[in-house]
Amino acid sequence: MKKFLSLLMVCFVLVACSKDDGDDDQELMAQYLGPWQGTYAGDDSGTWMITIFEDGTVTGSAFSSTSLTNLDITGQVNPDGNINLTAGTVSNNATFTGSLNATNGTASGTWQNATSTPPSQGTWVGTKQ
Repeated sequence: MKKFLSLLMVCFVLVACSKDDGDDDQELMAQYLGPWQGTYAGDDSGTWMITIFEDGTVTGSAFSSTSLTNLDITGQVNPDGNINLTAGTVSNNATFTGSLNATNGTASGTWQNATSTPPSQGTWVGTKQ
């Protein structure tokens, strides 16, 4: 009986101390939270700024130096730091993909706008604020 109780106690402690995968994701997401900003260049150029929230959602804005237009940004960051964003309106749905590096607070990737004529593309970089 003592062995059974000891085994039961060990199992209880192991289960109680184990982490939920959701906890791991939250810990990973915490390193990306807050404001980020930077620039983009290529067939269009300008500045961007975003805020990353606890659930991985992203909101922000970009300014196109070429068309002198403000664009809304929405998107998602995964716990591994990969980011997918859409910037613009119904007529301008540029997509930004890339990654965030929480260790040094940098971000980079590529962007493209398949809906523009001709289609446009380029790169983007930024830092955590």
